[in-house]
Formats: sequence, C-alpha cells, structure tokens
Amino acid sequence: VIVVLWLISGVGYLITKLVSMAISREREYLADADGVSMCKDPLGMAEALYKISRRYRGGVPESYSALFILNPGESALDDSEGAFADLFSNHPPVSERLSKLLKWAKSDLPSLEQQVEREEENGTSAQGPKVPTPQTAPPTFLAYQDNQWKGPFDPQQLMAMGFLAPGAWVCPAGTQNVQKVSQTAELMPLLAAMTAAGAGSGHACPRCKVPLAASEFEGCEVEQCPSCRGYLLRGGVLERLITRENVTYGPQQIKKAKVWRDKQRGPLRDRDAFPEIKCPLCGDPMGKGIHSMLTQVVIDHCTNGHCGAIWCDGGELETIRMIIQDAHATPIPAV
Repeated sequence: VIVVLWLISGVGYLITKLVSMAISREREYLADADGVSMCKDPLGMAEALYKISRRYRGGVPESYSALFILNPGESALDDSEGAFADLFSNHPPVSERLSKLLKWAKSDLPSLEQQVEREEENGTSAQGPKVPTPQTAPPTFLAYQDNQWKGPFDPQQLMAMGFLAPGAWVCPAGTQNVQKVSQTAELMPLLAAMTAAGAGSGHACPRCKVPLAASEFEGCEVEQCPSCRGYLLRGGVLERLITRENVTYGPQQIKKAKVWRDKQRGPLRDRDAFPEIKCPLCGDPMGKGIHSMLTQVVIDHCTNGHCGAIWCDGGELETIRMIIQDAHATPIPAV
C-alpha cells in the first residue's frame, strides 16, 4: 500500500509540475503581449529581449525562475523546440517569443540584429551616451485603427496604409504621447502635401479644414471630406439622393440605424455636440435642424436662402438613406 501511495503521489507531483511549467510558458507570452500593450513599442520589446538573451545567466535558484523574463539558469530545454521541450521547460524558446514580437512590429530577426549591432558600434549605456549616426532613421508611430494600436510605422507607411488623416490618433513609438495627426509636428509637412495634392473641389471641410474631394454619388455631384467622411451637398441634392435606391443596405445595417433613431430623445442641443460651422460654399453660418421625424438625424443647413447647401457629418447621409429605404420597403397594413 505504501508503495502504491508513493507511486500515486509521484505521478501527481509530475502532473502538477508539467501543468505548472505549461502555465509558466503561457504566462511569458501573455507578459510579452501586456508589455507591448503598455509601452506600445513591440520593436523595443523585441530588442530588449534579444539583448537579455545574449547576456550571462546563472546564480539564481531554480525556484525563482518563473519570476524572470528568461530562465536565469542555463537550460538547454528553454532554447530548444519540440514536444519534449514544451513539456519540461519553464520558459518558451527565445526565438519563438522574438518571432511573435517582430511579427507584431512588422520586422524580422536579421533587421533586429543589424540594429543592435549598429547601436553597439556607436556605444552602449555602460560606456556613456551613444554617438549619433550621420543618418538618423525616420520617426515611427503607432496608429489607432479598428479599436487597437497597430505599428510602429514610419510616416511614409502611415500614408500608404491610409492612416494619415488629420483626425486619426497616433502615438510616437516608445512614448505615451497620444495625439492626432493634425497635432503631430513630424507629420504635418506630409499631411499638408497630401491634402494639397488631393484638393479637387476648391472647398474645405468645415470640421477638419482639409480640402474636400469632388465625387459622384448615384448620379449627383457631391463633395466628401477624406478625413471625417462628411458630405457637402448643394441645394436639392439630398432630396434627389433619397429618392434613388441604387445602393442598398443590409438588414443588420438598417436595424442598427433604426435602433439609433429610436434612442434619440430630448432637445436638439443635447443630441448634437458638434460646434456650429460656416457654409463651405458661401461662408454664411449654418444652422442645425432635424432632417425629419422619421430619421431624427441632425444636419447642418446653410442659412443663406440662395445657397441651400447641407452638411452631413460622417454616417448621417447613410443613416438617412437606410431609414427611408426601410420605410419604402415596409408594406402598408390594410385597413
């Protein structure tokens, strides 16, 4: 009986140890992800991990190994890959962790090694400040898109990926200085050149102050802001767009628009937090008003009776069309 109990306890200890090591390995990946989330610099995290992995390790008891970024003791298992190493190592391989971080940073290991070599050639922190190189690398930024931070990207990459908009949120890599593109000094020259090259209508967005792009929407001439996606409609254009249904919307889009409509209550000033604007066409003040009781969308209309222009902020024109399109499709109940 004693032998059987001893065997059972030994197997239980082995299973517990394996589970503990598996949890420890997964925690390292989660710790890397949390570190990137806090510092918003996956490339910097990868560089730090790479430098630590090349330094001396030892002199720390094995029981404290789970507290360290890397196993403080020399372990061939931690540097190996495979099923056996996955079972009996406390930390995942450095190569796997670097691969995940570098993929997040849109980089690769050879580029990281070259960067570290350049830094070591120019001096380390132990030897004093680094010697500046004649050619400095362009600044990099993280971009906030789809409810998450992406990057880092240099200014040219931001422009190529469509992230260089005046109202977009960016953060210089390695800092916590979250700001809009229009407030970032390093991006302003590129933004000005891009907006100047894209000017097509001769009018500026009343919200973002960038040139509006002239386009055609269901046979009507409209002007749209490339940043906030708002629409400038000349007199009578909105009415013509409402009667045309070449562009159809899905049931989920219409349902979402109706749910939003049903929540609109209270005075007009409580529904619309946008400041008052001037008409991009004639320069006269624009007033606020509800498009109709059916849509409940607040739009800006020019107070100049000879102009009649309407400004729809991003999403408002689409919401009006969705709700009216649904009303046209709903059959009238028989009396």
